[in-house]
Amino acid sequence: MRPLLRPVGSLPASVYWVRRLALLAVVLLLAWLVISLAIPDGPKEGVAAGGDKTTSASTTAARSTVTPGTTRSAGPGSTPAPRVTSTGAVKGSASSKPATPSVPPAKKPTAPATSPATPARPTACGQGSLDTSVEAAKNPSPVGQPVAIRVTIRNAASAACQLTVDPTSLRIQITSGNDLIWDTRHCPSVVPKGPLTLEPKKSRTLTFTWPGTRSREGCPSGQPNAQPGYYAAEVTVAGTSARDRFQLT
Repeated sequence: MRPLLRPVGSLPASVYWVRRLALLAVVLLLAWLVISLAIPDGPKEGVAAGGDKTTSASTTAARSTVTPGTTRSAGPGSTPAPRVTSTGAVKGSASSKPATPSVPPAKKPTAPATSPATPARPTACGQGSLDTSVEAAKNPSPVGQPVAIRVTIRNAASAACQLTVDPTSLRIQITSGNDLIWDTRHCPSVVPKGPLTLEPKKSRTLTFTWPGTRSREGCPSGQPNAQPGYYAAEVTVAGTSARDRFQLT
């Protein structure tokens, strides 16, 4: 240890100490260069781009949200400074993606309830598709008493049809020879009005009442009774006609 602390030689001890310090400086310089080349320079914390000191990233994350003040525009194409939140997320950054809102699943449209199909309206009964018959309900009938006249209408076609019953389409006459005794054209209120649907190959019976008297235009009351004898009930329905004889006693 003594030769190291006390240099031995012909020169003064100070010369040896200067040489040793110079050699030590060279070694330290070489070591610094090696370390500088091996470790790249990192970003300096605590220094802003403009030279102002700022807090570290850990201090910024611990504080509440910091919103920078108004900055001067750097010219066309400049982007606003990002905002740093308390969670460390950067708002306004080009790399940040907006959160996708959750969309509830679309409901399947409910099929509307099917309503029953409306049946087609029957066509009007044609003249050739009807069979008509008529008869007095009681034969013989007493003089001066009402007589029920039954009219049967049959649909001879293979499809349903509809007949409009009114004093124009249905007419009943009571005759004795060539003498017209009573007519529904004189008393139209006797004939009911309305549609009559006839199913194919089916018949419907309508009953009318002859009061047993004569009739005149306007159907005035107080007309004389029909006399004893033979009479005929004639009916016309939609162009078809039928006739039946009966007796008054």
